[in-house]
Amino acid sequence: MEVFHRSWRTIAVLMLIGVFIPSVILGSTNSLSGVDLYGASMDEYDTEMIGRSLPSLIAALIVGYLTALAWTAALRAAVKESVGESVSVGESLAYGLRRGLRLWGWGILAYLTVVIGLVLCVLPGLWALFALSLIAPAATFEAGSPYVRSIKLTHRNFGGALGRLVLAWLVIVLFGCVVGLIGGAVSAAAAVALSGAAEVIVLILVQAVMSLVLIIPSVWLVGMILCTYVWARGRTEPVSAASLSMEADR
Repeated sequence: MEVFHRSWRTIAVLMLIGVFIPSVILGSTNSLSGVDLYGASMDEYDTEMIGRSLPSLIAALIVGYLTALAWTAALRAAVKESVGESVSVGESLAYGLRRGLRLWGWGILAYLTVVIGLVLCVLPGLWALFALSLIAPAATFEAGSPYVRSIKLTHRNFGGALGRLVLAWLVIVLFGCVVGLIGGAVSAAAAVALSGAAEVIVLILVQAVMSLVLIIPSVWLVGMILCTYVWARGRTEPVSAASLSMEADR
């Protein structure tokens, strides 16, 4: 697809700044917290974990907002570059900072919907993952509820949307499994061979490398979600890169 050839560098940099770096920082903090709790009694461990749950939740929400920022910025940048406009990373981040809050709020609702659905016999969660996959472009380019809009777009064009989104998520899952298996094997070896600070340093490095490699499927997912959104929307109304570019700047 042309969107990958044209915009992969911009999308990758935005994902690096908005997703990779915050995720590594959060993961490193959790790893260091684990070292502090090593050797603690069960009562001390429970007390410390309760005391750290709120800061961890706040940190996760911040990372979620930065992810929404990166997605919003990446979608707009891809559309702008498709009509021949030059978009800097700084400009894209500034746009994401202004508009990312909208996707962040709706994204939390979508995340909870998927999680609750997975708890309820898995299938409802898989349906929610499919139905809400277009929430990011809907939040970026349209003014209404992106939650409802995503469901309408996916179900109005069920077969075509299902095929495209299954392919998109299948690549993500397979890539993530391979990276996770390799990273898990290295982490397990480090846990056996090392201890204390040395083990934590290796674990942080492994997590950093894994997160960096996972930027590759992230670029793929952004492109596939955008292309599927344009296709689904174009089935019922006129839509073009130029019209999306104007909608993004409203």
